[in-house]
Amino acid sequence: MLEEAKALNGYTLHSLDGEIGKVQKFYEAGPVAQRSGMSIKPGPRDTAQARQDAAMKNIRFSIMLGGLAVMAMTTAGCLLFVVGAGAGVGTVAYYDNELRVACPVTVERAWAAATAAMQEMAYTTIPAETRQDATGGVVQGRNASDQIVRIRLTRVTETTTEIRVRVGAFATADDRRAENLLYEKIVKHF
Repeated sequence: MLEEAKALNGYTLHSLDGEIGKVQKFYEAGPVAQRSGMSIKPGPRDTAQARQDAAMKNIRFSIMLGGLAVMAMTTAGCLLFVVGAGAGVGTVAYYDNELRVACPVTVERAWAAATAAMQEMAYTTIPAETRQDATGGVVQGRNASDQIVRIRLTRVTETTTEIRVRVGAFATADDRRAENLLYEKIVKHF
């Protein structure tokens, strides 16, 4: 079964609202006992059985992982699903109609990039809802469709900032594209 799963390398994963990414690698998990740090030393007669049991657990794990991937693709953004972010900045995750990524940049630099991206996209910024402090900030505005556009910045470490981008109230394909475009503009201004 693991040999057959490796044949999926290079396949493209799709969801209801577009391409998610490509399968690049499968990782083989060792026996559960090894992952938990336990030491099991089978006797000479038990070695083949232990290998067979471990292989069955790996197969079950692969099937479960495949089932979770199918669920994530069919729920169109309701579950957390990680995709490659491009430009080597971080890993983008979508959760609760929000793009989330941790970037290796200070919160001050992320703030400057976020405000510049909002201006570049010609979004109207709402001053009363826009604020910044040493731990992060929120840039909020509206797009031409009068949807709320929000960029939330949170300091993770001194040199890492979590960036959350949200457009609109519902998880639609158009909102997801707008979130991606705004994120790309933010990264361009780093």
